[in-house]
Amino acid sequence: MKPDIFQALESRSGRRHELCYADKFAAYIKLCLSDAMSDSDFIAYAAALVALLAALYARHTRDAARRANDIAVQNGLRPFRLEVYRSMQDFAHYCSTYRTLWHLGAVKGTRDLVGRIESFKWEIEHQGPLAMPSVEAKVAEFQNKAWQMQRLLDRLPAGQNNPEDRVYQSGEENMDGLVEWFANERKALNATFQPYLSEV
Repeated sequence: MKPDIFQALESRSGRRHELCYADKFAAYIKLCLSDAMSDSDFIAYAAALVALLAALYARHTRDAARRANDIAVQNGLRPFRLEVYRSMQDFAHYCSTYRTLWHLGAVKGTRDLVGRIESFKWEIEHQGPLAMPSVEAKVAEFQNKAWQMQRLLDRLPAGQNNPEDRVYQSGEENMDGLVEWFANERKALNATFQPYLSEV
């Protein structure tokens, strides 16, 4: 049995066997809007509906293209970001163990530390801009803390026990704090890099 609306439409049109589903749908919209609506008004409403659907489709297409581009950029930068991660892991480990290496005689004064700071800076810059603002800020912090360590290691053997950071009471305490800071930051790097290495 045909729906009442289609029966009504067919009886009004007088073409029972010629109406296709598209014709029926268009006639149904016109009937629902107003029995007295003119053809020109109906065409205007239909044109507005088509324009709205076209705009929605264009927006969906733009969103899909933007997402595809984001994925391509993420995948393209991933190897370079991983290199920065590895460099920071190695540098944090080096700084957290430098004082022990000093006491064991495995390094010479602060010369090796200065060389490592400079090579770390070059390693990071060599990867180019990678769109990781929080990591870039952390790299700068790594370097600043390492320079503090270098200045303390130069002063402490000479009996100058004043700290670099006013939070600490002495240079020795400051030195212990830096060693612990680098060790903790090394453990926290996974969380720092997670937004830049995860899938888009």
